[in-house]
Amino acid sequence: MTQIAKPVELDPQGLQRVARVLRSASPAAVESILDRLTAEQSAAIGEAMASSAGVHDAAKETVCGEVINLDQHRSNHRAIRDASPPDSLPESDEPSFEFLGRVRQSTLFVAILRERPQTIAILLSAMPPRFAPGVIRALSEHRRIEVVARLAGLGEVAPAVVRDVVFGLQQRIEKICQSDSSAADGIQRVVRILQACDRETEWSTLRALGQDNPQLTEEIQQMLFDFEDIANLCDQQVQSIVRHIATETWAMALKRSSDEVRAKVFKNLTPRAAQHVRAEMSYLGEVLPSEIDRGQQCVIDVARRLSSDGDISRAA
Repeated sequence: MTQIAKPVELDPQGLQRVARVLRSASPAAVESILDRLTAEQSAAIGEAMASSAGVHDAAKETVCGEVINLDQHRSNHRAIRDASPPDSLPESDEPSFEFLGRVRQSTLFVAILRERPQTIAILLSAMPPRFAPGVIRALSEHRRIEVVARLAGLGEVAPAVVRDVVFGLQQRIEKICQSDSSAADGIQRVVRILQACDRETEWSTLRALGQDNPQLTEEIQQMLFDFEDIANLCDQQVQSIVRHIATETWAMALKRSSDEVRAKVFKNLTPRAAQHVRAEMSYLGEVLPSEIDRGQQCVIDVARRLSSDGDISRAA
């Protein structure tokens, strides 16, 4: 039976927040969400989207990277956060999200992924809009619909509540980044082992794991090829990737790459294409990290597809 979101009181501010989030999402995602809301909710959100001025198109990054699969660890961390004294929180009424610019977006998604829908709605209402589409896509379909419904009904949130939620998010992100014993490290070890296996062993292992834990399997698959892995590919494999990527995309993706990756890519571009990429990189100047991530993700998606087709291999 189709899951329908529970009716919520539609707050005007909440509707505007949902409109801003969905205007940055794909049409398919918007349709999927609206189809599962009540008629009143769908109509109200649709009107808000039509009348909203919109926001700058957010980065279309795919959720990848680390995942924390230890519920007890998260429960203990929430307990520590809830027990923190009030004077440990920032004093400013406006919480700062500056720390988000220093962490990988995959780490942000992992930190948010298993929060309660109401907490996620509060975070989405407070954080910079460019992060919202990625957070929405990181959720399962059921939780995505519930979060959007909560966001639509979210009225004015007390600054102290927002500060507490943001402080908790920052603490969890720091824990993920600093903990050597986290489940993310365990996933990294699994990835390293699978990368050393032959292709059939890797695929059979992931197929079996996918039956019991599809989410964990997806996280592992996302980590099996990283942008920096290009430096380890042979020239013929890099040329296979190059044929599918526009020079403008290379210019963006290489803005924050290692010297090894940059040298490998330029070596396998035609002289004219290499000159075009260098000129485009110079013309771009300073760009947002999210835009670089988007360019790199395009390259990663092509590499993973070619890897699945057997055209390239990380072990080469």
